[in-house]
Order: sequence, then structure tokens, then C-alpha cells
Amino acid sequence: MMEVAAVALAAAWLGGFLRERTAVGLTVVGFALALVGYVLSVPPSARALFTVGRVLADVVALLTGLSVLRLLNAGAWALFLVPVPTFLATYLLVRRRDAAAATVAAATTGFFLLTGDAGPWVGLAAAVGLTLAFGFGGLAAAGRRGVLAQWDTLAVLVAVMVVATSLVTVVPGSATNPIVPGGNSPTVESSLVANTDSVGVLGSIRLSPEVRFTVEADEGDYWRVGSYDRYTGGRWVRTGEAEPYADQLGPPRARASASSSA
Repeated sequence: MMEVAAVALAAAWLGGFLRERTAVGLTVVGFALALVGYVLSVPPSARALFTVGRVLADVVALLTGLSVLRLLNAGAWALFLVPVPTFLATYLLVRRRDAAAATVAAATTGFFLLTGDAGPWVGLAAAVGLTLAFGFGGLAAAGRRGVLAQWDTLAVLVAVMVVATSLVTVVPGSATNPIVPGGNSPTVESSLVANTDSVGVLGSIRLSPEVRFTVEADEGDYWRVGSYDRYTGGRWVRTGEAEPYADQLGPPRARASASSSA
């Protein structure tokens, strides 16, 4: 929150003298740097799996119902990317470009509607706010007489937006079944790419003797494992303090290959 507030204050200050073209350029550069920062925050084991096709597939999945909370290192994603639309919307608002600022805010809200992280009432508020911003912008340019003449039209448009937002959906997929081109929905195995302090619960979970996860290595070595002892309702987390292993371990078995299944 402090970061977003600082970005908003900086945008308000720059809005007094910075040209709009320069502000848009700064937004584009900031967006690119935010993406780079997020990618660098991802563990190397997961970053090595990034390809253009996989990134595009993830974007499609997000736009069809995959929650951003299910992204790897979602906190860093929000920390880097949320300030970008905040800067542009605040700058445009200070420049009295109300309709453009509302468009940026509505587009951001629309993204979270597609991912399923924002509810229908948030979408309704965004739709009404965008309509009012455009409507009052046009009425202000027409003067007092124009306001009196077109007020009923604006009221009808707002009513239509309320009804349409409440009843109509054009979003394919859903929060429980996002569209993942070339693959299935995220699984438990796909989240086990780093030994972090928590692990998200993805896909279906059921007790079964079936092998779900296999690790293969070119040589025998110590395995680094993690245990999670508390379920928060959405993630498994570790509690307690780490302690060094007091006993002695024998040397790893020297052989050409090793494998482990769970």
C-alpha cells in the first residue's frame, strides 16, 4: 500500500508539468521493468521453464478464470505491476482527463474480473463509473443547457450498464476451469518447483497409491525436501523454527543415476 501511495503522489506531482506523451512512455517503460522484476523474483528452477508459448498460455488462462493468486510468487507480481496503472490513472486524473483515467481504471478492473479475483459488484461499479466519467465529460463540454437536455440519456445508459453487467457474461472458462491451451488445468505437481515457506493447493487432491511426482537425477546426491504442517484453507505453510540436523549422515551412494517417486 505504501508503494502504491508513493506512486500516486509522484504521478500527481508529475501531472502538473509532464507531457502526456512522456507520461505514456514512462508507463510503458515501467510496465516492462515490472515484468522483468517479476521474472527475476521467480525461483531459477521455475524461470528455466519459461517459454514464449508457456507465457502466452498463462495469459490465456488468466483471461479465462485463472486467479492471479495461483501465480508463482503472486505477491511479487502485485508489488511490481499494480503501481503501473495506478501511475497512469492518477496522472490522467490530475490532467483533468477524467474519461481516460476512468478507462485505465476500468481496464485494470476488467482484467481482475476476467481472472475471477473481482466480484460482479466490483464490475458493476467499474461499468457505472466509466459511463458516468464519459457522460459527465460530454455534458460539461455542452454547458448547463446540454446537461439539462441530455440528463435523461445518461440516466438510461447507466441503467442499461447496471442490467447488462448483472445479467450478461461473455467470459469463457471459469475460476475453477480456466482455459489452458495445449494442456490441462494446473496440478499439484506444477506448484512443487521451489522449496519455499508455503505451497499452494492446485488441482484436485485425493488420497491414492498412484505415483504423482517423479524426480530423476544424473548422479546420487542428498535430496532437499520440505515439509508443511499447517493448512490455511488455501495453502500449506510451515510453522515452528528450523533446527540443524544433529545426527550424522553417510555419504550419498555413488551411482550413475538416481530416481525418486512420490
